[in-house]
Amino acid sequence: MFDFHATVDDAEFRRNDMVLLDGSDRHAVVAFADDPGMAIFLDRLSQYRGPIPDGQQAPPYQAFFDSIIEVRAYGPQDRITPRCASYIEQLTAPERLRLDVQCWYPASAELANSWLTDLRTAAQQAGGEVVSIYRNDAIEVMIARVYLPSDRLAEFAELDVIASIELLPAPDLTKPELYHLGSNDLPAMVPPASNAPILGLVDSGVASAHPLLVGSIQAAESLSPHIADGEDRHGHGTMVASLALHGPIGNAIRQPRLLPIAKVVSVAVLDSDLRFPDDSLWEQDLADAIEYCAAQGARVVNLSLGDPTRPFRPPRQHVISAIVDHLARVHDIVVVAATGNADPHVYLSSAEPERNYVADLLAHEDSSIIPPGTAALALTVGGINTTPTAGGYSSREPIERRPYGPVGWPSSVTRPGPGVERSIKPELVAASGTHGFEPGRRVLTDPELNVLGAVLGGATRLLGTDLGTSFAAPLVSRVALGVLARFPDFSANLTRALVLLGARPTWTDEDLEVSGSERPAAERRAAVRRLTGYGQTTLDQTLEVSAHRVVLVAEQKIEMDGVHVYELPIPSSFYQSGGKRYLDVALAFDPPTRSQRLDYLGNKIEFYVVIDITIEELLDVFTKVPTGQSEADDEPEVTTESAEESSSTAGIGEALGTRNVKFDLSVQDRSRSANQRGSRTFSQRLKQPANAGAYVVVRSVNRWCDETLVQPYGLAVSLRRDDDRTEIYNEVAAVLDAIIEVELRAEGEIET
Repeated sequence: MFDFHATVDDAEFRRNDMVLLDGSDRHAVVAFADDPGMAIFLDRLSQYRGPIPDGQQAPPYQAFFDSIIEVRAYGPQDRITPRCASYIEQLTAPERLRLDVQCWYPASAELANSWLTDLRTAAQQAGGEVVSIYRNDAIEVMIARVYLPSDRLAEFAELDVIASIELLPAPDLTKPELYHLGSNDLPAMVPPASNAPILGLVDSGVASAHPLLVGSIQAAESLSPHIADGEDRHGHGTMVASLALHGPIGNAIRQPRLLPIAKVVSVAVLDSDLRFPDDSLWEQDLADAIEYCAAQGARVVNLSLGDPTRPFRPPRQHVISAIVDHLARVHDIVVVAATGNADPHVYLSSAEPERNYVADLLAHEDSSIIPPGTAALALTVGGINTTPTAGGYSSREPIERRPYGPVGWPSSVTRPGPGVERSIKPELVAASGTHGFEPGRRVLTDPELNVLGAVLGGATRLLGTDLGTSFAAPLVSRVALGVLARFPDFSANLTRALVLLGARPTWTDEDLEVSGSERPAAERRAAVRRLTGYGQTTLDQTLEVSAHRVVLVAEQKIEMDGVHVYELPIPSSFYQSGGKRYLDVALAFDPPTRSQRLDYLGNKIEFYVVIDITIEELLDVFTKVPTGQSEADDEPEVTTESAEESSSTAGIGEALGTRNVKFDLSVQDRSRSANQRGSRTFSQRLKQPANAGAYVVVRSVNRWCDETLVQPYGLAVSLRRDDDRTEIYNEVAAVLDAIIEVELRAEGEIET
């Protein structure tokens, strides 16, 4: 294994009788063709280290050897992934492991056959077996599924032909457990707390007596004359409810007890075929259901439903999405909606879908989000793959069967944004399951790739699996419920902001194929944003406060075209060398909307973080640059931003210069959305200002609202430092107390 100071041409390895197995600009793994090849390399190394031959000005082979930092043998510690090694260290007794083993691909097919024979022999000698092999000479891939005793892994990992060994997780449940687990096998169910928040579930109803739901259902109703009652006759709503109450079921049923996070008010609007009744307007049914849930005290409403016949086509918003936005605003509720499901049979054009399915999904005209998932105020949730392997429930376990994309990549069924006015949609993603594929079958359903949850099986079956973004949405609803359980007085705006603050990206644009683009890097970044938004959120990430992470929140109302300024206490650790510093800001607001307007949102809100500036300079910038207003016509020109808004934002950025913190998303891009998030990682220490401070600026931009309107919003800011660096919590808390005292006396000066 070689580490280099500079890039080394591949030809150098061939000249030194080496086979290049893996490499990058500064790193290479090589094999010697035979023992004499190693002898030649060592001889040349000796010549390089020896005296300079007569008539030469430099040692022999200087160009190659001068570029080397380190050479070492590639051993078991390199082959066994950290996750696999960590798992084995925690075992108290040996167990049989399921492993994915990637082999180096040699220069010839004949040598590849020999290496695979060596792999099978090594597995047998270590007490295991190779159950399946996938080999593709065209793309130089050799991988194998191997079963092996954990206490023999180190011995097996000595084999030189192995590149990496990854542990495959066991299925949440074995096949017998999945089909035969009974109520006596579940942990004891504890009723939700008396003050637990209420989830409004608008779906196919619930099986209120299911062991995972019993005691949590406050009401189960049908408001439609075409649906008999609130009991679930399909199973969809029951699975959604189980995920919202308990999170991933495989983890929940291994806990000492089951404690639902919320109470449930359920309204059945879908029949036994998972359809809205034909004899009523589904818009009316959905609106009535949301109104009912709000009247029953629901703070979060989950909508794992939609109209697949009406994928969003810009520029005009769907009527049902406008209704949802209005009700969310009027009732101060958090609405969580699914993107809806795309069908790979429809959008796939690639023969090999493993990576190319993303480009096919983005390109298909009917793959966009379905209503009400386009609602601007809703947190819209797409799906991701969370399983690295398929085949756990098959009679055979073929290595050829693989999931669509690696862990964290978009699910095969998710739908991409953007939303209305090119807003960020979906904002969040969660586990939805995904499809698998194998040679000769481009689309197949595998239970191991699906989501586990409660099903309608009577007394004989309690759990099952399913696939769809419907089952991603309740995982985000659960995070919102967790915020409200901790902070019941928080508004829907601040709750949404905190849910967004906990988001982390699940994938990057690495290895992503986006065809037909003159700007491939930009298109790849856009693809990531369109499919997974800000990433995946969890309750732990949202509510985490530690010695090294501080979360600051604010709820306010801002006048049209007004500016609010908050002093941001930057901890001294951010000015110290070493490690990284993390700044995340999330903002959510609930503007008036009109479905018949192309400028759908009545107003916009922008946020900025400005450092190394005095309050006088800051106010001077934001008061001198006018906010401007959009045209009031019902049919304005369709643009990314109005000319006034774009120029004013650019003017602020120009005036602030380097003092304006640049986030991963520009002001223009994020301010198109009612749910906004910005993230910035500082790899170098910040310059400590002498007589200046840091501020978060919230700026309102009126479009067509009444000028007397005041707009509520929620703001959440996270400051985080590496765990091995100076703690920041106590320092920020002390500074914040002082700031509050100052703001009480000087509020009029810093809020204009």
